[in-house]
Amino acid sequence: MQTLHFAASVQHQISLLVSGNPLTAFDRYFAQNGVMFANGTIFASSAAEARAKQKPFFDSACEIHGCISDLAFDLRKQLCAFRNRTLFVSSDSVSHQIDGLCWQYWQDGKIAIERYYDGDFMREQIERGILTKPALLL
Repeated sequence: MQTLHFAASVQHQISLLVSGNPLTAFDRYFAQNGVMFANGTIFASSAAEARAKQKPFFDSACEIHGCISDLAFDLRKQLCAFRNRTLFVSSDSVSHQIDGLCWQYWQDGKIAIERYYDGDFMREQIERGILTKPALLL
């Protein structure tokens, strides 16, 4: 039953991201004591810190076109990985294209660890096969 809840939670998170609601997805699924990494470096060591760092970027967007692909699960270990190619348009009509890889470890229905990669770091993880075997990062 736990694996079904995990899969449903990940799918719901993805649906929120695709519908342009990243902060709603974050608030619903990121653990209060969760840790977030960016290209191997700690980005935030709590939900409050991660939200504070991301909120100005999301608030500046007048349009968010969510695009999530290549979702992979390890149901037993409660891991997932996916590609994020969301497009943000700022109030001054400037487009910001994300192209990143997101890896998440879930505990008790929440994201306990999130690792985000872009650029060469992302390409390296994809070449290693992370989008088919999320457990490679353990």
